[in-house]
This record gives sequence, structure tokens and C-alpha cells, in this order.
Amino acid sequence: MKKFDGEVQLKKELQRICNMDLPESELIGEKLNMAYRQIYEKAEREGKAGGKKKMKKNRLSLVKLAAMAAGVMIVICGGIGVANPALAVDIPIIGKIFAYLEEKVSYPGDYSENTIAVGIQDQENSSETQETAENGQGKEYVQSKNGMTVAVTEFSRDNKKLYLALRITNEEGFPEDFIEEASYGQLDFLQCNSSAVVHRDGQADIRYSEGDGNIPLYYIEGEFQDKNTFVGIAMAEFDDLTESVGIDFTFHTFYGLLPSTHDVIGHVAGEEENVIIPEHDRMVYEGPWSFNFALDPDHAGTVEELVVDQKNEDGFGVYKVVKSAYEITAEPIFPDGADKADYIVSVLDADGKPLESHGGTVEEYSTYGRNTDTVTICLMKFETWLEHKGENADKQEANAVFSVRVDLR
Repeated sequence: MKKFDGEVQLKKELQRICNMDLPESELIGEKLNMAYRQIYEKAEREGKAGGKKKMKKNRLSLVKLAAMAAGVMIVICGGIGVANPALAVDIPIIGKIFAYLEEKVSYPGDYSENTIAVGIQDQENSSETQETAENGQGKEYVQSKNGMTVAVTEFSRDNKKLYLALRITNEEGFPEDFIEEASYGQLDFLQCNSSAVVHRDGQADIRYSEGDGNIPLYYIEGEFQDKNTFVGIAMAEFDDLTESVGIDFTFHTFYGLLPSTHDVIGHVAGEEENVIIPEHDRMVYEGPWSFNFALDPDHAGTVEELVVDQKNEDGFGVYKVVKSAYEITAEPIFPDGADKADYIVSVLDADGKPLESHGGTVEEYSTYGRNTDTVTICLMKFETWLEHKGENADKQEANAVFSVRVDLR
């Protein structure tokens, strides 16, 4: 996973908020439109005030606006999105977790058709608490710690991501008032702190952790089957897995958000005004739970890379497009002096409809269920993208600073 700077992290959070699919409500619509207007009008005012010399948004001011938007969403979601594990419908999983959830998560994919059975993994270097168990469908990895049992039933991967099918069992039961905050409001949400070590044949290991500034996994999307059981699919992000031979993956903690909140006061460097937003209290479960996954470098999944290397007279363009088993990304070209954080790449499918982000990750787009034999890459000003999303998406190509159609067949 890339180490994003503050502006790109801001873009990622705003994109996630903008793409959330909430129930129809005049109040919610009004609050969201207010947040969008504040973000857009703030950037518009600063652009006009700065004249020709001030062509970019004020990053620090937009951090405050992001906090305001996030605050709006906390208030809204806190009021409508309470998951109650104790009252959840006990839906039995027929078959495996991938097949059950792969269409529901915000990073959908044909994982069940590209699954790797965990029972074939080499367990010589695993911890003493890890065991291989039969579950009626095959084998799974199981680890227990402090009353929490984590089972990995299967996994899939592409050139940059590891997808884990998980069943997490809590002996004491999960709280009845966990907040449901999964992307798009479709599933429940269990957050985590994780780390990983990626092993490469004949090369140095690559470490991913909070201390290294590149945590591979923050949350898991899934469902509470009952008050003791959560099943989900986790998407762990890495820089490059094409030449990797194995991953040591550790969940350090799991935690969920409660309806109760406390105020968090932050100060933006260079500005006098503090930012105050409500933050949910947490229920935390301590681990660790560690697993090892063997990877075959010759089976990293199909990856198509097409070098486009086109740009317009203003210096904007697209260098290349990469299509993996589950997503599409494009590498833009910028003229000297352009602030990359002011722009965003949007991808339209063969029918001219914008692809959805793959798990809310900025500028990484899901190919699931879409015709991506031919795609249109649109490099857009970020404010323009905000204005031409959703129902106005058909105007993206016409309002892009650069666009190009690419044949990926």
C-alpha cells in the first residue's frame, strides 16, 4: 500500500463519503448537499481571492472541511446505522465465505472462482497456537487468543492485494450496539490494526505496519451471523506481490465503534482555529492472531499493462493503464508545476458509465460485473469530479482536462 500524503488521504476520505449509498431521506440529502457546497464554495472563494497566482486549493482549510463532512456523516450514520449482533438474523453460510459475500462488499470480485485453499499451506513455521481444522467444506487456519477465535477459510490475491475470508468468534459475544459503518452501508464493519511481512525470493523482506507508516489492513466488511460470530472478507493492500513467495500476516487488535462519543480537538498547523468533531468510543479486542500464506509468483493473477503515453498541448495525459484480476488503475501525466492533489483520475466502462472505486481506495476502480474491454480514462480537476459524479457522470469526458479511450481486449 502506498504511503499517501495528507492531500491524497483527504481525497480518499472525501471520495468514500461522496460514494456512500444512504437510505432516501430529505434530511440526509440536505446535510450531504450542504457538505458538498461548503467544500466546493470554499475552494472557489480561495481560487478567486488568490487570482492568477493562487491556482490550487488551500490544503489546510480543506482538512477542516473534510472534518466537517466527516462530522456530518458521523451524526447521520450514528442515527441510522446501528448494527445489533444479538438481534441479527442467523443466516447460515451455505458453501464458503467468498461465495456468500463477494458481491456484497465494497470491493466485489470473483474471489470464489480464484480462491486458494488455505489447507495446502506449509505450517512448519506457524505458531504453536495455530492449527489446521476441518470445517465440512475443506480446511482452515484457526487461532485463538483472549476468547477470540479467528479462522481464515480461504484466500485470493492479485498483483497488489491479498483477500482473506474470515470467521471471527467471540466467546463473550459482541456488543449489541456496534455501529454499522461499512462502505455503501451494505454490510457490518469490524475494524482492526494489522501488520505483515512480505517475503520475496532472493530479495529483502518488505514490512508493513503502523510503525512503518503503511498498515496493510484497517477494516473488514461482513455480517454478524449472531451475537458471537462475525464473517467477512478483508482486503489487505501492498505495493507489489508479483515476485512474492509468502506473507506473514498478523491481526494485532480488532475493534468496533459504539454509539457513545467523545469530542476530539485538533489543531491545523498554520491556522488559529481548532477543529472539534465527535469520535465514537471503541470496544477493543487484543491479539495477536498470526497466519502465514504461501504465494506462487507464477500465479499472481492476470495483469494487463498498456502503455498509452499520450498528452495534450497543456501537458496533461495518461502514461499507462493497468488492469488486474479485480481492478483498473491509470497513471496520469502532469505538466511541470501542476499540483497533483488538485486532480483525480476517473474511469468509464465500455458503456460510458463510471466505475466504482475498489473498496473506497482513491483512483483504483473495480471491474466486477462491468464491461472493461474498452475504457475511457478521464483526468479531471477534483472540484469538477465532485460536480460531475452520480447523475452527472455522463459529462465527465467532456469536462476532463484530458481523456483517452483505451482498448484492453
